[in-house]
Amino acid sequence: ESLPVEYKFGMSSAFPVNDALKITPAFDVVYSRNEDCNFNVGSEFNFVDSFFVRFGFDSAIDAGNGISCGFGFKLQNLSLDYAFTNYDNLGDGHRISLTIK
Repeated sequence: ESLPVEYKFGMSSAFPVNDALKITPAFDVVYSRNEDCNFNVGSEFNFVDSFFVRFGFDSAIDAGNGISCGFGFKLQNLSLDYAFTNYDNLGDGHRISLTIK
């Protein structure tokens, strides 16, 4: 039996709207051997490099609708992020991360 192989291709770019707001759309295509080709699409809204709002869709998620959303705060070298995903019968997924750089 061979090892699983996954190929990913994606792109994103930040677009400044004004001095306080940047929008970063992102798109990925994911191909795994013996599985369907899937895609991810999302966007991040960056307010003065301190507050972030994120939305996304993952076509590979079987449970739920694949939609996720979240927000984050950044203060100097400290970041706090939260993300939410609904998994239908499995319930809701909440992810919280604290990063110190």
